[in-house]
Amino acid sequence: MRISRYFLVFLLLATLILVGCNEKQDVVPTPTMFPGQTAESVAELPTPTATITSTPTSRPTSTSTATVMPTLVPTEAPSSTPVAIDYATEGTAVPPASAPITAENVANLTQVARWGRGVMHDVAVSGNGRWLAVSTATGIYLHNAENLAEDPRWIPTEAPVDQLAFSPDSSLIAGILPRHGASLWRVEDGALIQAIPTNAVSLVFSPDNQLLALTTPSYELDVQLWSTNSGELIQEHQSSFTIAFAPNEPVYAIVILQDDSAFLNTYLISDHSLVTSSQIDFGGFQDGFTSMTISPDSQLVLLGKGNLGGRGESSIEVRQIETGELLYKIEPILPKIPGPYFCDSDFVSFEPLHPSVPIAITLSPNGDQFVVTYKEQNVVGKTIVVYRLTDGQLLHKFANNISSATYSADGRSLITGSEDGNLTVWQTDSFALAQAVPAYDPPISGLEISANGQRIATESHYGVQLFKAEDGSLLQEFASASKASFSSTGELLAVGFADGHIEVHNLNEQTVIYQIDGGNSPIKQLAFSPNDQFLAAVTQDCNRAIYQASDGTYLYALEDLIADIDPAGETRLQIGSLVFSPDSSKIVADFQSSPQLGIWDVSNGRLTSTFPDNDIAGVFNLVPVPNSNQFAGLGGTYSTTDFSVWDFSSLEMITELSGPDLGNTYYVDLSLTPDSTMFAAPTNQGTIDFWQITNQGMLQSIWIDTFVYRVDFFYTPSITFSPDGTSVIVGTPDGLIYIWHVP
Repeated sequence: MRISRYFLVFLLLATLILVGCNEKQDVVPTPTMFPGQTAESVAELPTPTATITSTPTSRPTSTSTATVMPTLVPTEAPSSTPVAIDYATEGTAVPPASAPITAENVANLTQVARWGRGVMHDVAVSGNGRWLAVSTATGIYLHNAENLAEDPRWIPTEAPVDQLAFSPDSSLIAGILPRHGASLWRVEDGALIQAIPTNAVSLVFSPDNQLLALTTPSYELDVQLWSTNSGELIQEHQSSFTIAFAPNEPVYAIVILQDDSAFLNTYLISDHSLVTSSQIDFGGFQDGFTSMTISPDSQLVLLGKGNLGGRGESSIEVRQIETGELLYKIEPILPKIPGPYFCDSDFVSFEPLHPSVPIAITLSPNGDQFVVTYKEQNVVGKTIVVYRLTDGQLLHKFANNISSATYSADGRSLITGSEDGNLTVWQTDSFALAQAVPAYDPPISGLEISANGQRIATESHYGVQLFKAEDGSLLQEFASASKASFSSTGELLAVGFADGHIEVHNLNEQTVIYQIDGGNSPIKQLAFSPNDQFLAAVTQDCNRAIYQASDGTYLYALEDLIADIDPAGETRLQIGSLVFSPDSSKIVADFQSSPQLGIWDVSNGRLTSTFPDNDIAGVFNLVPVPNSNQFAGLGGTYSTTDFSVWDFSSLEMITELSGPDLGNTYYVDLSLTPDSTMFAAPTNQGTIDFWQITNQGMLQSIWIDTFVYRVDFFYTPSITFSPDGTSVIVGTPDGLIYIWHVP
């Protein structure tokens, strides 16, 4: 029996998560070293850029508005100070390259453009109702809370920002920069106040603005309290899970671990002396506490229980803060179920379906309801759910693409950030839509550039976007689309949608020349043949069809490959990726859960053979080798971290390159230069590695400056070279497009 590469990846990720949750970190973890850094320079974490400025990108204005967020304090905008940016943003022409990228000049690659604000990580409203802050991979954006469609002001940061919090007096904003610690900025002008070199998973201000509490990552976690004025560490509670400040009392609460038991303790803010202590339920190694907040009357504490490693129980507990008495318990929401992994089987995952974990709890200002952010363990994304405080009654569950939420200052609105890029306002009494502003970017899962080099198409779970390659201007958006493919001339664009239909657009005339009803299953693969005679499409339910590219006429289906796969049994195998031969007579594809490749005759759709005959680790993410009768892919004989080049005619492997043994680092996509002498591959750690095929050596590695490593198989960049070979273009899961070339 062969073990699939996907099973191995899932086992690796599960192991990494479990190890990460059991490592007790007694010191601040060493940050990642970037090119040019030394161990000595890394010891002093770099100071984030923190000057407020106008936003570097423009976005479509809102078209849906029924009710604006009811925050009624008009203010003057903070002063803006220009920030020097040494790369082109959207709407600015990309500077010309001096030469195609080669092995001789690849070391001179320079970032010349970055497009987009990024995917929304978190949203927060200031206590005075003036500002709505949004964190992304490119920094913090401050919106006028009375007019979300107005361009926000930008606080650029040297690293992505995850969680946000305003100080109670609304004068400061704090953010977590993964691997870089936490930072404090002044809202008025965006000036950096403090940079705290402690990695954190949550943060909260004290009611008097004097302290910023951080929960630091380790198995049990530690709680640290830092002075917002001096930046000094004031107090540390070891073996503590989470912290919350009482709104109307001079105390804070911590869940602390003592002798394998958990206690809900309260302490005085003034001298950190213990006030009350009560033992609460704790299941041991697989249990944990991931979030906490205190009711506005300071009588109740809401505890989120769970384990980010995916083990143990998950729930929301509401307790008396003084006695620890459990008033009621909310069972976890049912986890999202992934789609079937195989074509003819209900099997969905090699991992057990672990419960969703409540990673954040936010109470409404009047204390009548609270919103919980759940981290899903089995699929990408989060789930936002609203409950009534008095009895835990579920009031509303938002759509799956919403990933962050916060209440307006008056509690009449709930503002959410969505992975599809929409900043949305909902009425809290009915959860009716009040306003939606398409201000941010969806995560990029695929990237295509037209053969004439004029347009770039990005793919995501929420749509396809078409950009002008010259300056990054957004030309067109296809909502709910999932795949895109350019014709060989760059004149036509085929777009595959989540509902199974396909549209073919003439980009020069801006018309839809035909539409294909491909069924009800999302399009997973879509490709024009090199001679533009055929269009191949693969759906999630394992249908694979060949159409006539001129008018969309159905020609035939590609023949299935059926195999006996444990634990699914006999099933058709799903195609992972496909590529046409240069003469358009053949299609080669890899299969999910099988190391074999298949080759079809395009004239009739017959599967003529599978290859190779010998056992190999597997090859996937197939791409054509320009100007040759070859194709390449990630993987090879012994490892899926290798690279291999194959011949279309002989079906033999021509070249195999062994990738570096970097532990949990692996390659996720690849692209070859037009002269076929070199290829580039992004890693799940955020680097782009360049390899020379002839001498099988790695030439250069460059960093994506907004990328943060996350233990997530789907959190990976996409890559392509420009047709003239002068630029390498990368799309990130944080919604950004990067361009490098030799200036």
